[in-house]
Amino acid sequence: MEIVNLPNLMFLDEPTTGLDSSLSLEVMSAVRNLANQNRTVICTIHQPSTETFALFDTLLLLAAGKIIYFGSTSHMIKYFTDSPFQFNYDEGSNPADFVVAVAGSFINACDGRKISGTELVNYFTTTEQYSAMIEAALEQNNPPIIIKTDEDEGEIDPNVVRYNTSTYHQCMVLIERRVKVMLRDNEPQVAQLVRLKYKYIIIIIVIIITSIFIIIIYIIITNSLVCFLYLYYRNIVLGLLYGSIFFQLATGGDQSCYTNRMALFFFGIMDQLMFHLDTVGIVLNERLLFYRERGAKAYGAFSYWFSLSIPILVFNLVILPFQTILMYFMAGLRDGHFGNYFLILLLANYIGFFVHCLSASISSSTQVALSLNPVIVLSNAFYAGFIVYIPNLAGFEGRWIPYIVFFRYAFQGLVLNEFKDNDDLTRADGYLDSLGFNDNFSMGDCVAIVLAYVGFFAIAFYVALRFIDFEQR
Repeated sequence: MEIVNLPNLMFLDEPTTGLDSSLSLEVMSAVRNLANQNRTVICTIHQPSTETFALFDTLLLLAAGKIIYFGSTSHMIKYFTDSPFQFNYDEGSNPADFVVAVAGSFINACDGRKISGTELVNYFTTTEQYSAMIEAALEQNNPPIIIKTDEDEGEIDPNVVRYNTSTYHQCMVLIERRVKVMLRDNEPQVAQLVRLKYKYIIIIIVIIITSIFIIIIYIIITNSLVCFLYLYYRNIVLGLLYGSIFFQLATGGDQSCYTNRMALFFFGIMDQLMFHLDTVGIVLNERLLFYRERGAKAYGAFSYWFSLSIPILVFNLVILPFQTILMYFMAGLRDGHFGNYFLILLLANYIGFFVHCLSASISSSTQVALSLNPVIVLSNAFYAGFIVYIPNLAGFEGRWIPYIVFFRYAFQGLVLNEFKDNDDLTRADGYLDSLGFNDNFSMGDCVAIVLAYVGFFAIAFYVALRFIDFEQR
């Protein structure tokens, strides 16, 4: 995992343990590629094959816990065969087996004597390799002093965490990983359909249509794209569902003309707020991985926040029009005002995403996060002005809570977009007064406030990632 950070120095303790010779060669070839990128790799290994041993540049050989050779692997055979002991090496045999046999006293000297590790250590201390090793060690213990000014390097703040790669590189790598995870996740989220709780007959129809679409998708495309296309079809089905229930709403002065429109707006916002409920599981499931990779200084909280948010937000910008277009035009809503309708629902979608991410990042478990989400969403819905009109809210909280909940401004924006100055709705101004929406907040003000809430929850999610830590050590 730490290799993700591409450190300049790596220690590997027997990376080929339990692997056969073929896999060992493959693993060590990858390590060799890292070393070729001007990195130092220190690795312990047992019984490597000839091909694997040839990948090493330098060998440190121990006997009885002391050094008997430290130098180039290409000169190792000559070192032992030209030594006073004149060990015999069979050409073509594995050099790693040869040096292990020498270090373990399994090979006798040319005179037939068994050479101990102590003798090999004593001989090494008389060689040029030993002298070069000591000189290099002394140089490292007494490095030359280089004085740098603040202009050369800048003042170093010990409280600032520094990463080996830029924030841009971290974000690009994490976004690529996020997209791959989204492509790999091919589990249909049927629960998002069930939660609407419409009449049983409509649910059965939706399930039948869903099954047909899933079968077609599995036949035509690969499994890696099922998740993406499922979300496309999910939005189309929900658009058709909303459009069929609120099909071609009537105009005029009848009460149903207004209540049906408000119901469409209310449940449309609720659907967008709950659309990303599965992100609770994503954030919580990736929490330990995030802690580990952040601890290894592979990336910071901002890079993770950016990579989690951007792909999903961009993707929803692409798929949400399928649902909203069907809902808007099947319901026969006001001509020429679709852009405002789509924008408000898109911002509500983004608020839902960041709210679910925030609840997960401040919760110690999935149960806590799932308990917190309904409190946030429903408390907003109660004071939005649909269940109880804002002027009718009693008590002290009824005078100030409607002005701080994001649901109210999204709902008011949609109502104003449809009701304000609409000649087809003859009693629209009276309903706006009843709802308490004929105040100083225009439709544009509502959009701006909802956008501000998107920024607020996005920043709150980042702050939670940055400062809240549930890691147990």
